[in-house]
Amino acid sequence: MLITHQEGSVSFDTLQITLPPFIFFRDDDVFDKSVKLVKLLDIFDQYQYPINLGVIPAKLKYECIEYLNRMRNEKPALIHIGQHGYCHCDHLKGKTTSEIKGEFSPYRSIVEMEKELLIGRRILQKAFGDLKIYSFIPPWHTFPPIVLLLRNGYQVLSGYGHKIEVILSSLFLPVNLDIVKKYHPKIEFFPLDSIFRMIKLALEQDGFVGILLHHYTFDNETFLLLEDLLEHIHSNYSSYEVRNFCNVYNQRYPNFEVCNRNVG
Repeated sequence: MLITHQEGSVSFDTLQITLPPFIFFRDDDVFDKSVKLVKLLDIFDQYQYPINLGVIPAKLKYECIEYLNRMRNEKPALIHIGQHGYCHCDHLKGKTTSEIKGEFSPYRSIVEMEKELLIGRRILQKAFGDLKIYSFIPPWHTFPPIVLLLRNGYQVLSGYGHKIEVILSSLFLPVNLDIVKKYHPKIEFFPLDSIFRMIKLALEQDGFVGILLHHYTFDNETFLLLEDLLEHIHSNYSSYEVRNFCNVYNQRYPNFEVCNRNVG
């Protein structure tokens, strides 16, 4: 299905596509080498499942850089690094009566937002050995004008939704399952049986399942829930590949390079 979008004076078409069913995980708000981040990656490593990390450039700490570089060198298939905004600042606060948050908002200038996008990408490239950064994950799933991402070469755009779409040579690859039932006033996770049902439904209706995680919200009980979730996928969905942004993109565009590789 071809859909035409309008952004100001710019219009562009997106094409909804269907890929062979698959599963992916995305963990947002990565910037510190916390005990929780280390535990998360240890668990995924045990199952040999890749995970896409949304890294916040302006908050990124040296210890986290060292740790993720070591993990990339020792276990290159484990993590895919994507750019999670710039500073994860809410620039919609006080400007609207809704509860929607957003780092990139219509109240900011195009020039300012594009500058932050590019500074953020350079921070990540420098931190991770001149890594090519192709993936963009908007904080609170509030995208900047898509034209900014397209003209600066972001090839995987991951928000929240139920359709995989392509525009030019970029791929909209959203998460469609959040294991958190509510974030406020106190965080509450869905029970495991509900998550199992949501996985089955997402695969049936959307043809994929993208599971959103926020490791900083986890406690010991949540990590046990995660292990049970991965075991369920391992036992019941062994015919479905657990993928990262790189190999999903390259299935659609085999002649493009979207993997986290070093420049040069």
